[in-house]
Amino acid sequence: LAFREAVTNHVRGGKLRPADAAPVAVSDEECDRIWKREVDAGSFAINGGMTTEHWRQEMEMYSLLNPGDKGCDLLLSDLCCTTYVDTALREMGVL
Repeated sequence: LAFREAVTNHVRGGKLRPADAAPVAVSDEECDRIWKREVDAGSFAINGGMTTEHWRQEMEMYSLLNPGDKGCDLLLSDLCCTTYVDTALREMGVL
């Protein structure tokens, strides 16, 4: 349910998803496919999304889409305190 809500709130139309773009209707089947694709890509913290390697790959793609943008040099450690993520993942038995 939380993932479905996130998709509903954040999937928008437009080439670069501008904030003022209209939301895109996503069916339950499409939402399931998005979930599977994200899990397979290791995009969630629980399956690797908060690792430096995953971040590097994400920023590499961002740089291709936004050449010269100052955000291209953003380090994971500048954005997120992974200590909390690592602690939670250890408590869950993932790490």
